Amino acid sequence: GNAYVAGITDGSGFPVTSGAFQTTGSFDAFVTKFNPQGSALVYSTYLGGSAGVDRGWAIAIDSAGNAYVAGDTTSSNFPTVNPIQAQYGDGLSDAFVSELNAAGSALVYSTFLGGSAFDEGRGIALDGSGDAFATGDTSSDNFPTANALQPNNGGGLEQHDDAFVVKLGNTNSPPPITPTTVVSRKTHKRAGTFDI
Repeated sequence: GNAYVAGITDGSGFPVTSGAFQTTGSFDAFVTKFNPQGSALVYSTYLGGSAGVDRGWAIAIDSAGNAYVAGDTTSSNFPTVNPIQAQYGDGLSDAFVSELNAAGSALVYSTFLGGSAFDEGRGIALDGSGDAFATGDTSSDNFPTANALQPNNGGGLEQHDDAFVVKLGNTNSPPPITPTTVVSRKTHKRAGTFDI
């Protein structure tokens, strides 16, 4: 099958493809899809704003070929589409979760997830219903939560104090993403990749 990669690039000469979602950038996350032989790009795109640094830490692919990326951003103008959180949280960084369509040409959704301190998305996985589960760490005492097992930061404001898990509902069937489809849990740990 195809290979998918997400990460960060600090160069403006990063290889992108015609028709990609974002063809210019610097210090941005990227999403790249290779053909099954690894010999050619199916698509390659930047994913980021122009006001800071954007890093892609994790990627998951659904059965339709849409790519889901979790990471962190310091860009107040990081691209958002159908967001749960439309505005940057004004801290050191925000986590983000973005879904890119199968062609790599448009975002299905993209949202900030963060508060007034340090937040980063480190892992993402999908279930059989198309729901996305993102995990990471937060030092924000106002990280967005809904239906939370632990609604408050448990350990002060030191970086990476609490882990979080966020469930984002399937956007391919009602209901659309809303704050009520988010479940966050903080557990005094730094969270990374996981599987469902």
